[in-house]
Amino acid sequence: MANAEAGTPRLPTELEREIFEQAASHSEGTAFSLLTVSKRVHEWIEPTLYRVIVQRSVDLSSDSTKSSPFFTRLFEGYRAQSPSSLRQVSFVKAVVVNLNEEVTDLICTILDACPNVIDLALWTSYDELVWDKLLGISDKPLQKLSMHAGVDKVPPIFSPSSRLNSTLTHLDFFDVNVNYTLSTDTWPTWWWKDFINSLPRLTYFAIDGNDLEDIIKLVLDESPSLELLVLVSIYHAELEGIKALDDSDLIPLPLFTQDPRFVYVPAPEEVLDVWVSGARGGRDVWTMGQDLQKQKIERLRQHRLLEDCH
Repeated sequence: MANAEAGTPRLPTELEREIFEQAASHSEGTAFSLLTVSKRVHEWIEPTLYRVIVQRSVDLSSDSTKSSPFFTRLFEGYRAQSPSSLRQVSFVKAVVVNLNEEVTDLICTILDACPNVIDLALWTSYDELVWDKLLGISDKPLQKLSMHAGVDKVPPIFSPSSRLNSTLTHLDFFDVNVNYTLSTDTWPTWWWKDFINSLPRLTYFAIDGNDLEDIIKLVLDESPSLELLVLVSIYHAELEGIKALDDSDLIPLPLFTQDPRFVYVPAPEEVLDVWVSGARGGRDVWTMGQDLQKQKIERLRQHRLLEDCH
């Protein structure tokens, strides 16, 4: 090992590093095994290993196989102020908390420990009493946020002074409750207008729920920078961008279906896997939406050309 470390690599360093990083991205087990190859490979792979954290166990001391296998070790070391753990938490860029119960303290622990998180998914239950404890989220330089929106009060993290207003580029609201969303005292229409206009960097917006036509139209009309709006659902297949153009004479559709920024993406069966793929630089709902948008723009172009011929 010492001789190999001291010798000149057969491949250029950058190419060698790319090969190891690609190999490490396939699985955490592979990444962990590569840490022992050499000192330089360890330095390359360690940030990759801790880039994405998946938490599916309430107990931070749990060895749940559903969570990242390094999660427990990482946060136990962080609490003990281990130098290696303090270094490793700085590598964390994406966190998903995927639980079926309220876990405010857990979320706060993760966010306090990981100062460089830019991609956060909060797939857990909470109510308005919990939000006061989660206000720290608004101070994070998040670029991507995915969160449950089926609550009966506007989350205070989206206040006028929130740091999110100047950093957020991707926002995913799922399980939107229209009974609350269009209410005058909970998620009122005026809030949606002010909210969308308060996010000057927001270019990607995804929403999931039922009967969302009014919200979709409002977001498309009000957003100053929106490039893509993705409706993620197992319903509303008739609104799919390509089919909507062909079926418009048969099915009365909202005008926004002709907006090139709007696309329909069927909800993935393995949502967590898709999210992790995107956090690691692979394919996710956003890239699916981009591909559909390209097809839709071309279809719109052909449709308009055909109309011009008539």
